[in-house]
Amino acid sequence: INVNQKACELYKFKKEEFIGTFMTDVSTDAQLGKKHIRKTLKKRIQYSFETSHCNRHGDLMELEISASAINYEGKKAILSINRDITDRKKMELSLEKERRKRLSALIDGQEMERRRLARELHDGLGQLLTAANLHLRQTLKSESLQDQDSQNLHDTLGIINETISEATRISHDLAPNVLHDFGLQSALHRLVESLSKGKQRVDLSI
Repeated sequence: INVNQKACELYKFKKEEFIGTFMTDVSTDAQLGKKHIRKTLKKRIQYSFETSHCNRHGDLMELEISASAINYEGKKAILSINRDITDRKKMELSLEKERRKRLSALIDGQEMERRRLARELHDGLGQLLTAANLHLRQTLKSESLQDQDSQNLHDTLGIINETISEATRISHDLAPNVLHDFGLQSALHRLVESLSKGKQRVDLSI
């Protein structure tokens, strides 16, 4: 019915061209535009939303719209205040991409650290424990050992074997070889098999 100069500048129309144009004619989604119009007429009070419109030249604009139902010169109409937020949306998109990039870098860094810890457990601590295991086995072969000393060594050997198994398990959990070699699907399949056999306990509490 009527437009101000600012609207004409925003949509690149002359006033006489713009008057009589339907809002759905400039909306990128006519059905969504009609939906917003119906909601505005139904609520009557101010209804705010974000949407996409095109100007006369077809350039896409992201808009923040505040609309309300009014009576204008005896006709039911919608007063629509449209604010161009295209630059803000581009900035938000850029910031979101940057956030995802940083998050990806953080996850990659954490994964590298997990692999490093897994290698140290397996190659460093694992080798030391294995060496201690072999040393104890050699000591147990000595004929000069007393029965009590022999039993203590056997108990210590059992503890070392359990420690080796636990270190191996922790190393595998930190960086499963199947995950790196065959991908996530195979790793999950292997985990399901392990769970079904009762080999792995998973805490699902929140």
